[in-house]
Amino acid sequence: FMPQLICRGAQVETPGISPLLAPLLIARGADTYEKAQAFLHPSERDLNDPFLMPDMRAACDMVRAAIARRTPIAVYGDYDCDGVCASVIMLEALRSLGADARSYIPSRKDEGYGLNEAAVRRLAEHCGLLITVDCGVTAVQEIALAKSLGMQVILTDHHTLPAELPQADAALHPQLGDYPCRDLCGAGVAYKLACALTGKRILPSLELAGLATIADMVPLLGENRALAALGLRAMRQTARPGLRALMQTAGMQENADIGGMQAAFLLAPRINACGRMDTADIALNLLSTGNAARAAALAAEADALNTRRKAVEQRIVEEADAQVREMDLCRLRAIVVQGEGWESGVVGLVAGRLAERYGYPTVALSRDGEACVGSARSASGVDLYQALCDCGDIFTRFGGHKQAAGLSIRAENADTLRERLSQAVEKQLNGRVPMPESRYDAEITLPEITLDMIEELKSLEPFGMGNPASVYLLRNADVLSARAVGAMGAHLK
Repeated sequence: FMPQLICRGAQVETPGISPLLAPLLIARGADTYEKAQAFLHPSERDLNDPFLMPDMRAACDMVRAAIARRTPIAVYGDYDCDGVCASVIMLEALRSLGADARSYIPSRKDEGYGLNEAAVRRLAEHCGLLITVDCGVTAVQEIALAKSLGMQVILTDHHTLPAELPQADAALHPQLGDYPCRDLCGAGVAYKLACALTGKRILPSLELAGLATIADMVPLLGENRALAALGLRAMRQTARPGLRALMQTAGMQENADIGGMQAAFLLAPRINACGRMDTADIALNLLSTGNAARAAALAAEADALNTRRKAVEQRIVEEADAQVREMDLCRLRAIVVQGEGWESGVVGLVAGRLAERYGYPTVALSRDGEACVGSARSASGVDLYQALCDCGDIFTRFGGHKQAAGLSIRAENADTLRERLSQAVEKQLNGRVPMPESRYDAEITLPEITLDMIEELKSLEPFGMGNPASVYLLRNADVLSARAVGAMGAHLK
């Protein structure tokens, strides 16, 4: 599986922009001097008015009325970095206004993603207002149940809109109406609600909105780029004990510049590991606590869970890859692997590793008797959510977006899924053959690589989805030395 090389840069110039940056900026949509300046210097002015989002005023009125009545409010989140950050953002905003607010994050292993009936019934016993963050857009029955039990419901989410929307009292979603940034993450939507409620554009939780924006792999363009850049700047001098402890545990220097790659590969995995390997409440408490000693203990626990996660992930990847080698990938257009007792919190990472390795959209399933829960990751430009919709009748539950999804299915339907998903992917590819890709921005020669060039490229930070770190193609180079470095020789120098 030799990767195909694809140039994502545009070999043209923009007046007033250096020849080094111009092709990269044009490839990222900044094709004029004005757009280039806005891209290179994200600022507070790039944050949109939250009231441009439909139902925002109704949501604020509902929250204020609940606070005035002293009605307890439940914030129902998700167990990944985006969902945890969204929960903390919402809780802090509500409590700053005097609300009686509490958090609920379901167990990944026992409850799965999103709202579930048992949790809704328990929350309805004590709370009169339910606010979902980073989930809920497909929870038609669960939200109907909540309303039948006397709760008002504010839905905030960013996942792909289904054909039928839940009948929430207010629905905040960047793809409803004409909101300018249609790719906000869950924490980004929660942050907009928090800003609307407090009347402020910049909140102490901005650093969490920035971290989640990078971690959830939404395009770092427009308002998302501003959230990420401003959030990282705030994180550098954060007073939040949990973030300071997390950065120390990850080996990051105090008060040093924090880039998108550090947020994505050092901080987010430790937060995610809590929900993957244990309970997301560990991460929620870590980011919420004001006690430095407790923060240090929780950060150490998150770090230990992340270490265990990496070992489990490597083992499952090896088992899954052995299954792939037995498949006829010349005939199939999608990979579906499954294993009895695979950690459900890790299968999404496994799917991502296989999708990157083979270039095929991949589903990894954790089997428990006759039931499977799993995660899917896209590749080769396939709209994964649409492909899964084409197989929707064989799932007991699924949801997600173009790049990633979660699902539940009966074990007996796993082989059927492999065939049906292959057909759905084949229809989208329209004759193209899926294969691994290596994308680069431009070709370069060794004499052109200088320290000044590297400094200039730093102006493109923060890097992430939609704004990947620059990659250059060097042809006809002789490798003089090569050796494995890093933990377990995972990197090549």
